[in-house]
Amino acid sequence: MAAGLMFALVPFLSLTSRRYHDAGLSALWMLIGSVISLAGIVVAGSALADATKLMLALNHLNKSFASASGGAPTLQNPSTQSAAFISEMTFSSAKAILLTSIREEIRLLFVGFLIMLPGQVVDVIFCLLPSRQKGVRFDVPRLPFEWTVTKESYLNSRKRKEKEISESFLQG
Repeated sequence: MAAGLMFALVPFLSLTSRRYHDAGLSALWMLIGSVISLAGIVVAGSALADATKLMLALNHLNKSFASASGGAPTLQNPSTQSAAFISEMTFSSAKAILLTSIREEIRLLFVGFLIMLPGQVVDVIFCLLPSRQKGVRFDVPRLPFEWTVTKESYLNSRKRKEKEISESFLQG
């Protein structure tokens, strides 16, 4: 998956850079959206990793309690009932703490996504800026009257070219 991401990252960066240049901006402006998005990815990634660890701990706690009690606890004498009650309280409080921590990590995961969102919006806004002739470095600059091609302008340009060719043929 990482190889596919790297394979797609280079064309994405080059196209975005070209679009920024067409809009008359430096490609360094991409850093604004990238840094914001990277901060969101770091926050969301760390929250996801922590939530995964907590879920594994909760799973381990459930398995260890089930194996220690042998399934459903059946108690006969009062001394074992009080010991089971204390272990049950410990288990339920540990489970409650883990579940609360997992909920907090999931909230932090959503915060990471909310941090990442403005970075993507900044990139989209910069890519939607109109092109400026100053920023178009790779295309042949055109004059304003050449931006729209009509039938008359095409025929006039052909007549001019034919006239230039005939004049150059007569002279040379």
